Amino acid sequence: MAALHDELLFLVAFPHSRTLTTAARRALRGIARRVRDLSRSEARRLQDSGIDGTRSTHAFMHGVARWLVRQRESVVPRWQRDKDAERLDPLIRLSMLPAELDAFDESGLSTRQWVQRASARLAGGVVEWLVGPRPLATDAASRELYENAEVPLVWSLANSRWSTSRNVAPGMGCGTRGPFRRVAGDPAAFISAPLTVVRRVGGSEAQDWVDASLAALAARCREVAAIANANLEEVYIAEFGEGVQLCLMGAGLADRLALEANYGYVMFSNRVPIGYGGVTALANQANTGINIFDAFRGSEAAYVFAQALRAFRGLFGVDRFVVSPYQFGADNDEAIQSGAYWFYDRLGFRRIDARARVLADRERRRLKAPGQRSTPAVLRSLAGGDLVLELTRTSAVAHVEERRLVDLGLRVAASLAHVPAGERIVHVLSQARRQKHRLTGDRTALTPSERRGAVLLGPLLDLIERDASRWSARDRRDLWSVVRAKGILQERTFVRLSRTHERLWQAIGRCR
Repeated sequence: MAALHDELLFLVAFPHSRTLTTAARRALRGIARRVRDLSRSEARRLQDSGIDGTRSTHAFMHGVARWLVRQRESVVPRWQRDKDAERLDPLIRLSMLPAELDAFDESGLSTRQWVQRASARLAGGVVEWLVGPRPLATDAASRELYENAEVPLVWSLANSRWSTSRNVAPGMGCGTRGPFRRVAGDPAAFISAPLTVVRRVGGSEAQDWVDASLAALAARCREVAAIANANLEEVYIAEFGEGVQLCLMGAGLADRLALEANYGYVMFSNRVPIGYGGVTALANQANTGINIFDAFRGSEAAYVFAQALRAFRGLFGVDRFVVSPYQFGADNDEAIQSGAYWFYDRLGFRRIDARARVLADRERRRLKAPGQRSTPAVLRSLAGGDLVLELTRTSAVAHVEERRLVDLGLRVAASLAHVPAGERIVHVLSQARRQKHRLTGDRTALTPSERRGAVLLGPLLDLIERDASRWSARDRRDLWSVVRAKGILQERTFVRLSRTHERLWQAIGRCR
């Protein structure tokens, strides 16, 4: 059944005949009936596939669980024992009124029984009670407590518009299309060429794209944080031709990182989701990777990923793309089995380490012989560090490894060691007012965007204060513009401003 379903999806996503595509769509609409006719053991093998008529069970992120409730999907907790539900006790206490506390502690009801009683009249039941909207003061804490509890949810996808069998992006399909495309010639030159058809969408159209993207992952029990908590003010659609589109979403204001800008994306072909990934812009680079859904492997994955890199370059202005070792094999058996390293290698990605490059060159020559494959041992050796694709250089900012962010986080923690935990935000904002005056000469109060940006970047500015004091007045003003841009609705502005501030990244590089 799964193989049949994948073939039908493939025929819809890459339509070469209107007659065949129409027949495939009709067959997909009947999948739920076929699933009902399966034996219990056969149906069990389809679980977590997202196929119409099946169930997906996963400890979804808070943003996904809240989305499922808003969509009125059939979703319930799956607790094997009463004790499993007790991980929610801190969240329940945060939500409880004083008049309920004695009953919660002394009534003899288990946590599972308590939440069932408390949510009995809600359409979304227990899940709505747990993840529904809360006062701003407690919403962030509620999210954290919910995710720490790792609540397994069972999503019943019978006749759901969001099943993998039915889910489609907004807009019109492409009818029919030509043969699969390949990246011809120099991949770096292809990726460097501007991709002109990229647009930002808003309002209900943005919501429709986010819904289709989030559902494509959730039905398959997968998640990307920036998609689960997407910013509807920053949704971009890139057109790759032949009915292939990319939807790129920035993280919401409450989910932003400090130095990085976090985005998630889903690729669609003829409105059908075919793959996904994340991209984080950092200095003059974008850290990224791609995951193609099983049904669509063997299509034009390399071409559409190259097109995605073109879109990212155009949006962010970066000259370097980086793929982390996990994407092609480090602690990832699936990537080893698929030979993911060579997918990126064919697009021009290379290891920086000289010994690894020698090994890759030798292996590349060996693989030219018919029937040759890289052994798991070789692929694991190649997955010992980042893969990097350098384009035409317009910036002197060097490659920033992810572990530098860990080092900086430790430095920030040490710099705030004298501040009690509950006073950190007040302290950072107080420092930010001083920083604003020092960098710009402006003594006015912080604007809302400056406050948000300062919470994220202010502690890092303290680390480079000595460097910044020697900069020109223009460089100091530009640094504060970077802080302000970090807090505005569209984080892409921060990406482009920070990328060109070479002195900022050089100073950060000297923080040891």
